[in-house]
Amino acid sequence: MHPNSGYLPADMLDEGGFVRVDEHLRVPGYCNVFAVGDIAASDPHRSSARNWGYLVVAHNVRAFLRGREGRMRRFRAPANRWGSILGLQDDGMTVFQPTGRSFRVPHRAVQPLLFRAWTHGLLYRGLRSPDATPPGR
Repeated sequence: MHPNSGYLPADMLDEGGFVRVDEHLRVPGYCNVFAVGDIAASDPHRSSARNWGYLVVAHNVRAFLRGREGRMRRFRAPANRWGSILGLQDDGMTVFQPTGRSFRVPHRAVQPLLFRAWTHGLLYRGLRSPDATPPGR
């Protein structure tokens, strides 16, 4: 795997072309630059993409902007490999686990479970539709 990082300064990158980060997912030498996801060299498997690294970065950016760098959170990659592959089909969804096992989720559960509960409720929590009435009005 080769990241698309050729446009970044060479001192930000490790030998594989991934963005070097510290335990706070901040780029060393750049106090106001953070990296998360598949391009961040957070651990050998770049697990910040799928292990809530975006929450760590969001918290740390907030702390940095408020001048509270001492309150930044650390990203800790799991000790074992984590991750599943979701295969969405017309008749439901198959989830493939790291162990090689898989299980099916019926179609009737995919929409409410995956899209409403997971995507809107957990992943994008706090985002509102642009035409939504602001709270308290």
